[in-house]
Amino acid sequence: MCSSDLKFYTFWLANYIVDFVCFMIPCIVIQIMLHLFKIEEYTSGQMTFNMFVMFVLYASCMLPFMYLLSFAFSEPTNGFIRAGMLNLFTGKVTMVVYAIVTIADFKLEQVGDALNDAFMVFPVFAFGNGLVQMAKNVLLKQQCSSHFDTPESLEFSCALFANNICCTTGKIVLPIY
Repeated sequence: MCSSDLKFYTFWLANYIVDFVCFMIPCIVIQIMLHLFKIEEYTSGQMTFNMFVMFVLYASCMLPFMYLLSFAFSEPTNGFIRAGMLNLFTGKVTMVVYAIVTIADFKLEQVGDALNDAFMVFPVFAFGNGLVQMAKNVLLKQQCSSHFDTPESLEFSCALFANNICCTTGKIVLPIY
């Protein structure tokens, strides 16, 4: 695996840096595409910086995870397919399950919270959920700021209607921008 006098940590650090740079290239292209198509949920305010930070954190989690997972397989082809399936399952399937359980009509908020906590150990789910939450926060800010032009009007509305989405801050974190 390592050539003659190459140190173990030098080999893995060089691989990590190259993989990280290769990972960030499509991330930058995604950022450019979001700006070209004016997807406001991900390009307004500080959202470009927030997205970049999420990409960096995701790469920082996934690359070491994939390196460790590669040691579990003897054949590269078999390992690549299984790692891809694992990422598909821990990303897409968990996101769909979480989205279905958190539908308000089902009244399964406690189950949704428990699943969210359990699924957060998977970097793919955490990344996808973070993107969804960022978009929700931007849309919520737009909705609330269009209805309440001053903090006093928001306070008055919250005093009358405590269940107003603009008044609940337990699950929604507004100061993201």
